[in-house]
Formats: sequence, structure tokens, C-alpha cells
Amino acid sequence: MKWLHVAGAVCGLYVVLSLGAWVVLRVGEALLRRRLGILATLENLVRVLGETHEEQSRAWPEHPRPGRYGEPDRQARRGLASLQTATDRFQQLWPTLAFYVPSGLGLVDVFFLRSWGPLAETVAVWRALRAAEQLVSQGGAAMTALREQAQVVEDIPNVVRQEANAIGSQLRDLEEALCAEQQAGTLGLEMIALQLQQIGARSAASLAALDRAEPSQMPRVISEVDQALNACLSDLDGVGGWLWEAKEQRSKAQSLLNRVNKDLHLARDRWKRLRTAGAKELAVTQSLSSLQTKVRQLTESYQERTLPAYGRVNTGGPSIEAETRSLAGLLDRLEAVMLRSQHAIEGLGQALAESQTAHEDIQ
Repeated sequence: MKWLHVAGAVCGLYVVLSLGAWVVLRVGEALLRRRLGILATLENLVRVLGETHEEQSRAWPEHPRPGRYGEPDRQARRGLASLQTATDRFQQLWPTLAFYVPSGLGLVDVFFLRSWGPLAETVAVWRALRAAEQLVSQGGAAMTALREQAQVVEDIPNVVRQEANAIGSQLRDLEEALCAEQQAGTLGLEMIALQLQQIGARSAASLAALDRAEPSQMPRVISEVDQALNACLSDLDGVGGWLWEAKEQRSKAQSLLNRVNKDLHLARDRWKRLRTAGAKELAVTQSLSSLQTKVRQLTESYQERTLPAYGRVNTGGPSIEAETRSLAGLLDRLEAVMLRSQHAIEGLGQALAESQTAHEDIQ
């Protein structure tokens, strides 16, 4: 009985290997016939990809151009390589797809296990078809990337113009800041004004060169314009920093000078009141005289209205403020002593009056 089981298993395996392979083959061929309808579409797409490759190969230089054109050129070369790879590999797959013919197996062929050869061929065609679709998709993406890089290159002159216009706007802002600083009284700004004029002239000349340039000259002109605009930006940063420093130093010096003048005025008024009350303190007189001299010198420095003069005011002002605080402390102590003395004198006067009254009462 055991041999019957073995014979049954062998028969079952034979049926699976023959009929099973045939069923899978028939299903695969039926599905593949439907899918192969896109071969004409794929062929047309690949032809478009090939034409695009030829056209774009002529449009892009073999070696990257300088400046802003370098990266688009490199991206385009990578896109062209991807496009070439896609079309070449598709051509390798094309015979497998184009010359595929479904099998015409008869019943005898099925039972002689001849379905396996066509089944392997059908699987190979399926794989080739999927690979072809992926290659066409890859080529389409490369073609899109090439068009995007072409647009980037086309937009480069406009981008440069926008940057030049932004420099012009920054230049106008600095000219307004310069005018405001001049109106605030700061002197010695002639070189700054001249520098701004030179920056404006270089920027205008760059734009004019860009407008005159022929398409074939554009990469070289753009590179030169970039260098000029970068130099303008660097100079503008320097001028902007100088004007900001001048404004800050002037504001700080003016505020400091106002404070020391106010403190000196208060000290003089306090000393005048104390002197009227009888104070005679040589140290105060000497300190006030010294402070008046230093504040006058500080004011004279500020009136020069230059950045170095503002710097001297801001350097010397804190020590004068310290002296005015010290004088204010001395006046506080002197005023306190005088107040105590006044109270003591008033107390003695009252005691003397009381004694005199008592003496008169005794008499």
C-alpha cells in the first residue's frame, strides 16, 4: 500500500508541475497582453526623452561656467547623464518587449512540462516592462529637472537686478541716515558722502553693463557684476557701521554732557545757598572751580561735532560724573554739619533767654 501513496504523491506533483505552471502562464500572458498596450506610449516617451537629451546637450556646456552658472550647469550635467542612462537601458530592454509572442502550447506540450520555458519568458517580460516604466519615469524626472535648471539660468540676470536694486534701496537708507546725522550737527562726514556716491555709481554701472550684455556674454558679465555688487555690499556695511557708531557716540555724548551740566548747576546752586548761610569751605570752592573747567573743556570737545570728539566726551565724562557725585557728598556732609550747628545755636539761644528771664524774676 505504501507504493500507492508514493505513486499518488508523484502524480499530484506531476499535475501541479504541468497544469499549475500552465494555469499561471495563461493568467500571466492574459495580464501581460493588457499591459503591453502601453508599449507604443513608452516608445513615444522614450523618443521624446532622446530628442530632449540631444537638444539639452547642445544647450548646456560640457564644463561648468563660473559664478552663479556653475551649480545649474552641474545639475544639468547630472540630469543629462540620468536621461542618457534611462534611454540607453530602455533600448536594451526594448527587444525583450517588442518581440514577445505569447505561447501557443497544446495539451501535449502542457503534459510534457513545456509550460515552464514560456513561463520564465513571461516573467522576464514582466520584469522588463516594470523596469521600462521606471526608466521612463526616471527620464521624465530628469527632463523636468533640466527644464527647471534652464529656468534658473534664465532668471539669473533678473535675480542680479533684484539684488542690485536692493543695494540701491540700502544705499538710499544710508543716504537718509547720513543726512539725519548732518542735520544733528555731526561734522567730518564729507568722505562718507563721497563714498556713498561712489557706491551708487558702481552699482549703476553694473546694472548698465548687465543691460548691454549679449546672451553669450552674460556669464562673464554676471561674474563681473557679482564682484562689483559684493564690493558695494562690503562698503555699505562699513558705512552703515560708521554711521551707526557716530549716532550712538553722539547720543551718548550729548546725554552725558547734559547730565554733568545739570549736576554742576545743582552743585553751584547748593553751594550758593550754603555760602549765604555762612559756609566757607575751601575744598568745595576748589572742586567747583575744577569741575567748571573740566565741563567747559568737555563742552568744547562736544562742540567740535566729530566722531573723535564724541569719543573724548564719552571717555572723559564718567570721571567728571564721579567728581560731581563726590562734591554732592561733600555738600551733603557740610549741610548736615551746618544744620546741626544751627540747631545747637538755636538751643543755646533759647537756654540763654530762659536764664535771663529767670534772673529777671529773681531780681
